[in-house]
Amino acid sequence: MGIPLIRGRIFDERDGPNSPHVAVISESLARDRWPTRIPSATTIEFGNMDGDLRLLTLSEIVGDTHEYGLDAPPRPTVYVNLFQAPSAAIT
Repeated sequence: MGIPLIRGRIFDERDGPNSPHVAVISESLARDRWPTRIPSATTIEFGNMDGDLRLLTLSEIVGDTHEYGLDAPPRPTVYVNLFQAPSAAIT
C-alpha cells in the first residue's frame, strides 16, 4: 500500500495466532495519545462492536494516510494482524 514504516517493524511470521498480539499505529495516533514519548511496547485494549476486547502491544508506527482526500486531516489509525484475529468474513 506504500505506507511508510516510521519506527519498529511490520507484521511477520513471529506474529502468529498463538503469539502475543501486536498492533501498528499511525503517526497521528502516536502524536495524539503519546505526545511526549514513543509508545514502544505500550499495551492498549482494542476491540470491536461485539465486545471482543484484546490486549495489543504497540511495536510499530507507520505514516499517516489520507482516506478522505489530501485536504482532510489524517485519521488516527490502529492496524491489527488478521492472522492473530481471524474472522469468518473480512472486508
